[in-house]
Amino acid sequence: MTASELALPDGYRELREDLERSVAAARWRTQRIVNTELVTLYWQLGDSILRRQQAEGWGTRVIDRLATLNLHGTAGGSSTPADSDGRERPKRRGPKREPAAQRPGPAAAGHLGPDPSA
Repeated sequence: MTASELALPDGYRELREDLERSVAAARWRTQRIVNTELVTLYWQLGDSILRRQQAEGWGTRVIDRLATLNLHGTAGGSSTPADSDGRERPKRRGPKREPAAQRPGPAAAGHLGPDPSA
C-alpha cells in the first residue's frame, strides 16, 4: 500500500475526537447516576434498619444477620449463613458506631472528576 491509500479522509480526526468526547461524557454521566442511586439506596436501607431497630428494639444479633444481606444480586439460596444452616454468626468485633444524625444532601460528583462534556 502506498502512503496515499493510507491517508484519512477530510474531517476524520475531528469526527473521531467528537465521538470519543461523546463516549467519555456518557460514561461520566452514567457513573454519576449510578453512584447517586447507590448512595440513596444505602441510606434508605440504613434508615429502614434504624427505624425498625428503634421501634421494635432489635439488637445487634439481628443487625449482624442483616449485614450479610446479598446486595450484589447474585443468584442462589439464602442470603445469610444463619438462615441457611440455623447457626448464628459470631459477633463482629470493633468499635460501636453511632448512627448518622442527618441524611446527606444530593451526592456530589466531584470524585468522578470534571464533566468531560463541559
